[in-house]
Amino acid sequence: MKTHRRRMAYSTEITDAICERLIEGRSLTKICLDPDMPRIRTVFDWLDAYPEFQAAYIHARELQADTLADEILAIADTREMETTEAITRSDGTSEVRRADSVAARRLRIDARKWYAGKVRPKKYGRDLTRSDEVSENGIIRIEDSSDWPIY
Repeated sequence: MKTHRRRMAYSTEITDAICERLIEGRSLTKICLDPDMPRIRTVFDWLDAYPEFQAAYIHARELQADTLADEILAIADTREMETTEAITRSDGTSEVRRADSVAARRLRIDARKWYAGKVRPKKYGRDLTRSDEVSENGIIRIEDSSDWPIY
C-alpha cells in the first residue's frame, strides 16, 4: 500500500541534505524516496520559490557531474564478473565460467557520460561545432571535437 507524505516546510537543513546527496551521485528521484525527504514535486516547487536553493541545487548538479566522472574511471578500471556459462561434465561435476562484462561496464560508463554532459556541458559535453561547409544536398557538416569516443 502506498503511503502519502504531507508536504514538508522549506528548511535549509533539508535543502543542504538534498544538495549533499546529489553531489554524492544520487538521483533526485532516489533522494525523494527517503521518508525523511520531501516529495519530488515539493523540491521542484522550492526551486521555483527560493533562489538561494536554486543556486545551490545548480552547483550541486555541476559537482555531481564531477562525481560521475570519477565513477567512470572506477567502472572502467574494475572488472565486472557475470556468469556466462554453466557446464555439467559427464562425470557429474560442474563448472561455472565467468567473464568480464565489458558491455555492462560500457553501458554504465555511457550513461554517466551522457548525464555529466547534460548537467555540466562546458566541462563534459560533446563539443560539436558547425562547419560552414554545406554539401550539394543541403547537409551541414558537423565536426566532433570531443575526446570521448562515439560508439
